[in-house]
Amino acid sequence: MTLNLKLPESKTLHQHVEAMAMSKPDKPVVFAGDSTWTWRDLQERVGLAAEALRAAGLQGGERLVVISENSPS
Repeated sequence: MTLNLKLPESKTLHQHVEAMAMSKPDKPVVFAGDSTWTWRDLQERVGLAAEALRAAGLQGGERLVVISENSPS
């Protein structure tokens, strides 16, 4: 999987993804095998993950470790 991302120092990752999804929603940013995600796709999936984490009790400011296969799924 390749994530084509250059994060400005003045923005958080969330702010950057949100801004890019608004300005370039159809631009491809994640490439994995035969799958390609646009900025809109990435924002939607990040939003779903955030909702699930909040539902599980994670609160803003808490740290989280993610261990996953090398796959966008």
